[in-house]
Amino acid sequence: MTDTNELMDKVILFFACVCIYLLQPIFEVSVVPIIITVTISSLLSYLEQDKLRIILYIGYLVLCLVIPSLILFMPLYIYDVYGQRFQGLMFIVSLPIIVNWDKIGLMLCGTVIVIVFISLWLKNRTMKLFEIKDQYNQLSDNAREMWNQLKTQNKELSDKMDNDINLATLKERNRIAREIHDNVGHQLSSAILQIGAILALNNDGKLKNSLTLANNTLSQAMNCIRDSVHDLHDQSVNLHMQIEALLNHFSFCEVIFQDQLTTEPDKKLRLAFIAIIKEALSNIIKHSSAKEVHIVLREHPAFYQLIIRDNGTIKSAPKEDGMGLMNMSDRIYAFNGNINFRVENGFEIFISVPKGESI
Repeated sequence: MTDTNELMDKVILFFACVCIYLLQPIFEVSVVPIIITVTISSLLSYLEQDKLRIILYIGYLVLCLVIPSLILFMPLYIYDVYGQRFQGLMFIVSLPIIVNWDKIGLMLCGTVIVIVFISLWLKNRTMKLFEIKDQYNQLSDNAREMWNQLKTQNKELSDKMDNDINLATLKERNRIAREIHDNVGHQLSSAILQIGAILALNNDGKLKNSLTLANNTLSQAMNCIRDSVHDLHDQSVNLHMQIEALLNHFSFCEVIFQDQLTTEPDKKLRLAFIAIIKEALSNIIKHSSAKEVHIVLREHPAFYQLIIRDNGTIKSAPKEDGMGLMNMSDRIYAFNGNINFRVENGFEIFISVPKGESI
């Protein structure tokens, strides 16, 4: 196909050749050479098969023997042939010139040869422009690809950093909850027991009232600490990260995990989902020849969904009254949810649990 630069070059050469043709007195002016030149030059530009181009070019040379005035348009054909794989044929243009030397004359031949060199210079310049443009496009594509890769890597690093920070935060919450429970909680429990023993042995009314007040204060403090520890522990159970941890240790087959939750379910439901996924993965190892497992968590306005589906052929189908599936069902029924098992092109567990349900 012809580029804009090539088209402009060919227009310049064509008008130069036409001017020479119209100004020379040797040949009778006719539109036939012009029509032939435009036709063959256009076909040479748009045809992609080398064989057809060679046939056209040789046909032009043969016509030059019959119509000598076509030799004046030779620079245009040289422009089309230069840079092609068959450009070696370009040098046989001397044959029509030799045959028609007496009809053309030295001055006209020299003019044609000068314009031929101009056409070669124009084509060489245009080819270099093509190379520069291709290099620019290649560099631009490489830069765009590298930019996209950097953006992707930056996002992955950012997500990993967020996950690491979140994991570190959860671990620290667990540590603080454990420290409070093991140290402060035990000391407060000991203090409450000691005051209770003193109250049982002391009959002094005033001292007994003070000890009772202190005992109540310590009991309130103990309740506050217990609630805080439970809150910290509840927040440390991250459903997504716990599932990711399970999947990191599952190497039986590929797992595709999709977490579409926007809010965290209740802690007990989170623990139930984790236990069900763990049991389902264990069943896949025991009973399936799956190559791929899909785990999907979805959130709807009124309920949560958990779908676990594999594509394997079941080696030994787990019985619905088996302990594993019964435990799954019991966990979901405790939240007034529904659980369905389906054996079709693999094994599927479909669970839906209403929001706000707790046990």
